[in-house]
Amino acid sequence: MLRKKVEPVHNGIVRLRESYVLDNLVQASAFHAVVAPAIADLQIWLSDGVSVIGSENKITTEIIFLRIDQAYQKARILNRDSRIRAQAILEEQQKRLGHFLFNVNLLFVLTILITFGMVYLLTRQYVLQIRESEAWSKLHDQRDLLNSMFENVSLSITVWDKNKRLLFSNRSFTEITGYTKADIKTSEDWFLKAYPDQKYRNQALASWKTFFAKKEIIIQFKVTCKTDEIKEIEFQGVLLKNGRALWTMSDITWRMQAEKEKINA
Repeated sequence: MLRKKVEPVHNGIVRLRESYVLDNLVQASAFHAVVAPAIADLQIWLSDGVSVIGSENKITTEIIFLRIDQAYQKARILNRDSRIRAQAILEEQQKRLGHFLFNVNLLFVLTILITFGMVYLLTRQYVLQIRESEAWSKLHDQRDLLNSMFENVSLSITVWDKNKRLLFSNRSFTEITGYTKADIKTSEDWFLKAYPDQKYRNQALASWKTFFAKKEIIIQFKVTCKTDEIKEIEFQGVLLKNGRALWTMSDITWRMQAEKEKINA
């Protein structure tokens, strides 16, 4: 009976050692080193006996059971140590796995937050771009409307910068004086052409200086037009920001003639 059980146990021990690749986890090599020699001894002793003692002798049987008991106790200790070590290793790996999963989840949450943040920023940027586009569109419309009003109003309008260069003149300015922006580029061009008489020009220049001192003025001068026609022009000036000045001109020649006719009558 014992002979029949030894061989399968021996084969099982061999397969056990060969099947475990994690030797440090279950101590398969140490377990095999204890059990395999004991099984080999059993096979020999059951077949040939111990030394000069036959295999059927009672003493041989006692030696065999003693050998089995010693191997069993060692294997039992190894098995217990292996369980403890395996449990410790599994717990450590479980902690590492838990830490790894925590980091993965944290990274996943951060990724989601970053994604939502980017979506929010992109959405906000898109909304701001739309608002900016709408604002620019409104500004362009207002600018076009203002330019259209300046261009088509019957009142002559000119805008000068702080260096006394003509920035803007509307159609009424050309209709009243005959001069275009190509003719009048600076205030010097204006005074030379509009007031060819030196003495009269000096009076106009003095009024210009008064304007810069008061920042607002209403004056009246005779202006020599491009066609050499002389017109009575009423000027109203306002000093703007950045040193710019806005002048409006009204042709009051007809009114002056009416007053003269009234006086002569």
